[in-house]
Amino acid sequence: MPHPQLGIGPGAPHAPPYDAEVAVGLAANNWLDDDTFTLAEFAKGNAVMLTLMTVPVGGGSGAVGRTPDSLNGLMIPNTIFPIGFSIESLVGGQPFSPAFVISVPALDTNLDPPFPNIDGHSHSPVFAFDSAEFANAGAAVIGPHEYRVQARDQLGHGWDIVATFSVAAEPGVTCTYGWSRRFGVPGFGNQGGGSPQALAFQTWDDGNGPALYIGGTFVDTGGNLGGPNTIHSIARWDGEAFSALTNGTTNGQVNALTLFDDDGPGPRGTALYAAGTFTQIAGFSATRIARWDGAAWEALSTGIGASSVSALEVFDEDGAGPNPPRLFVGGSFGSAGGTPVNNIARWDGTTWTAVGGPTNGVNGSVLALKTYEGALVVAGNFSQAGGAPAQRLARWNGTSWSALASSGAGGSIRALEMYDDGTGPGLYVGGEFTGINGVSANNVARYKNGTFSALGSGVTGSNGVNALRAYDDGNGPALHVAGNFTTAGGQAANGIARWKLSGWTVIPGAGANSFASLRVFDDGKQREVYAGGPWSFIDDLRPYGVARWNGSRWASLGQGVSSENRVTLAACVHDDGGGAKLYVGGSGATIQYGGERTGAVAKWNGAEWATLFPGTTTGTVLNGLIETLESVTLPSGGGVTTELYAGGAFSMINGNPINGVARFDDGLNQWVAVGTGLVGLAGPVRDLKVFDDDGAGPIPPALYACGQNILNCLPACGTYAVARWDGATWVGVGSTSGGTMRRLIAFDADGAGPNGETLIAVGANAGGPMVRCVAGAAIPGCLNGGPATGFDADDAVLYDSGSGPQLYICGWFREPGLDTQIRRWNGASWDVIPFAPGFPLNRVMAMAVLDDGTGPKLYSASQVTNDGVFVRSWDGTTDAPVGGGVFSPFPFQIDEMIVHDDDGAGPKPASLWLIDAGRYVQGISTSGIAEWAALPPTITLHPDSQRVEHGSFVTLAADATASGPRLFRWTKDGAPLSDGPNLFGSATNTLLIFSAAYADEGEYRCVVSDACGQSCTVAAELDVFLIGDMNCDGNVDIIDINPFILALSDPAAYAAQYPTCEINNGDIRTYPKTGLSNRSVQPRCRKP
Repeated sequence: MPHPQLGIGPGAPHAPPYDAEVAVGLAANNWLDDDTFTLAEFAKGNAVMLTLMTVPVGGGSGAVGRTPDSLNGLMIPNTIFPIGFSIESLVGGQPFSPAFVISVPALDTNLDPPFPNIDGHSHSPVFAFDSAEFANAGAAVIGPHEYRVQARDQLGHGWDIVATFSVAAEPGVTCTYGWSRRFGVPGFGNQGGGSPQALAFQTWDDGNGPALYIGGTFVDTGGNLGGPNTIHSIARWDGEAFSALTNGTTNGQVNALTLFDDDGPGPRGTALYAAGTFTQIAGFSATRIARWDGAAWEALSTGIGASSVSALEVFDEDGAGPNPPRLFVGGSFGSAGGTPVNNIARWDGTTWTAVGGPTNGVNGSVLALKTYEGALVVAGNFSQAGGAPAQRLARWNGTSWSALASSGAGGSIRALEMYDDGTGPGLYVGGEFTGINGVSANNVARYKNGTFSALGSGVTGSNGVNALRAYDDGNGPALHVAGNFTTAGGQAANGIARWKLSGWTVIPGAGANSFASLRVFDDGKQREVYAGGPWSFIDDLRPYGVARWNGSRWASLGQGVSSENRVTLAACVHDDGGGAKLYVGGSGATIQYGGERTGAVAKWNGAEWATLFPGTTTGTVLNGLIETLESVTLPSGGGVTTELYAGGAFSMINGNPINGVARFDDGLNQWVAVGTGLVGLAGPVRDLKVFDDDGAGPIPPALYACGQNILNCLPACGTYAVARWDGATWVGVGSTSGGTMRRLIAFDADGAGPNGETLIAVGANAGGPMVRCVAGAAIPGCLNGGPATGFDADDAVLYDSGSGPQLYICGWFREPGLDTQIRRWNGASWDVIPFAPGFPLNRVMAMAVLDDGTGPKLYSASQVTNDGVFVRSWDGTTDAPVGGGVFSPFPFQIDEMIVHDDDGAGPKPASLWLIDAGRYVQGISTSGIAEWAALPPTITLHPDSQRVEHGSFVTLAADATASGPRLFRWTKDGAPLSDGPNLFGSATNTLLIFSAAYADEGEYRCVVSDACGQSCTVAAELDVFLIGDMNCDGNVDIIDINPFILALSDPAAYAAQYPTCEINNGDIRTYPKTGLSNRSVQPRCRKP
């Protein structure tokens, strides 16, 4: 990629025909000489190369080589070498990858030039890397790129170079838009003071992509009560939104979930099994257990008798024998399919049978099942199994029962899990006990080689352990222990902690106290632990019964507004110094956006919500409503300052007197008053706008506010609907005749004419809609004062349909024979926009202009009587419905529409955001916020996790459908990969590792981008083993003997001395590694 500045060095510019030489060399190698690339061109290997060449410009001794375009010129002196280069890449002005440093040694005659027709000494390249060397995983590629290069020679001389190019969307690519699914109610929402909670999890890809299925006791996940997506006790979470499984259970809870293929090689395939206390599902009888095939529910014969199912496990009783695996069901019941059983039964796909003959089963409730060392381990609250003593733990080997321990546990066992603490896999048991098999152990213990052992001092307090899960959350593999306890290893705890061989670590969870379930799930962005419990709060989060832990913090499922506080009235785009973000505001009550306790104002960074007051549990609290937010730039101290302002109906924020208008002071990190506030504020401030009254004249810009009776200085001067802040004082503007002004907008009525802009206020008075000229250039008649008749004008925008910007207003107009509610100023009067017949024509509350790739369109939201809100677009000629649907009728209005690109320089185009957007649209939950967004690529193939022997050939494959050309980028543990001697295909959909080594172990994802956004596959874990390699050096030799002996004699010491090695490398058998899918060391993939 030649650039004019590349010919500039410490001396004079290097003159042609140098550029011509480079061009010849590029052409000879079929390289494109350009500074603008399409996404498809950029996606090719070595598509963009930055090449710097040293050029002879000075004298001195030690010259090497000769340049043909300066035959008698001086040579480069070796005394200036080495030359150091620091290279940084940026996209859209934002860092694209970390800076790196290289050094060029002295020139010699052995250099091999990469370009024909360029002599290979003075013109040798400094570096020539493809775009993959610069790109972070999932980083934005579309937009202006810069390579900033700083070069310095040995004498300190040097130069700075900025090489630029751009990557553009493929010509003709049109993104498909749809309603975003991200903004549902967090968790299970508020359910009238109940305690919704997740009791069971199961991961499954039913053909529609990986998802987490959640069972428990909850209703109406996503806040869709009465809507098309009503959910009861079971739901599907795909990483963005919940969806129903044909209404799920209707009269009970779900306690257990698992996958089972009930006909083996037959056509039915794997299905999801749900069990609990219900007797009906999707409107038909299914007693306590049912099968979901991804499309419909099916009962299992007559099901399970009274009273409940608590555990499910698939177990193959004859191992490698001819019989297929069976589904084992445990709980508290006396019959299965009409067959007498004792709390445990098996299902073979057609028939229920007892486990263990005439004296079958166990004499108490079964609470957990787990396959371990070729047998089915059964845990619960019983004292006999198969008629023989078995305290709380029993073992079924396929033909007979036995006790797992001679004296068992003194209390119930509720959880079982396999975990390798570095000394080999063991079975971990959790419940409510203080000892097991004669060993003192508080509520959790390990079983290995026939022996129980305690986990330090265990966990104590309340009701013990309910769930166990092995997982690496980025802090190393650990056993996650959850339940209802107050200490872990002697440390204060809130019901959840981690156990490793080195001891206990408490997981923060203030306010949670009790956990019911745990599961690991990869939503395509990150693998995390999901937890359920009967809580509303965890730390500063309000996730309502289900939450996820990423290793450092808790997050909710769903990014909408908490259901009981769905009051979002205002939005703006504001850059707080860390990039442009969407800010929203509304009720002064304790609001949660995305489960975060943000208070009345929150900011969205493209992936999650944040409060303006990190570390607090309240955020912004006020005694009223925020009805407008604005990013305000005003003169300050000889320069300008941009800050966030809020307006509304309030007199107090976070305990400080602030009347009607507030400014967020980033330095003080608090809301402050603007002067003495609006004196006599009687109604809310509806809009704020900065306007320069005299354009290029000497008067600086000022802040204007409008609303209803916002400034009252009676009896001296009157009541105003518009006020101006001049930096010292609020003063009334215009008429004192009252009314309500809802929107302020700057409009140049004569376009290219000599007059400047006019600040216009739009609203209503007792006579109907009203348009006022507030400041700036005079407009004769001031747009006739607005449309002739009607009730109100709600919003105003400027829209260019091809003939220059024009002013559009919307509201509730009632002119005879004219029912459409949008008007356009034509220079002399107000035109009616001729929307197609049959569209809802009630009050239009908000408008915005969005270019979806087919040209700018005017979008509007209209109130539909008893049906909610209808959204449509207008391109200057025709109108069309947006998204094909009507929002739910709660609420009946959209308070604001705003356009925002929430991934900055990333590939995703700008979206249309609707504020206070009701409960749902087209079955998609939209809790207070809706986004009409470009749809990113859809992942159609995810890579599979693999466990391979050292030296194996590995293939990882991914695929996706997209709106245009796709860009693939493979990552390992979050870092981008590049092709090398042992790796190929890092920028394709298939990654090849020619000879797998220990260094290749990790999590692999494929990031797929197009002009409309990006998506990530779930992580595939590659695990490499070598039997006999006890010191993990990649060889099996005599040096492995001592580590092998140490592993046999003292497994804990071996694990400490060789922390990266697997102790089972000493086993001559290959073995399945436990927890293969439970590792997560990768940072979060950027949200599509």
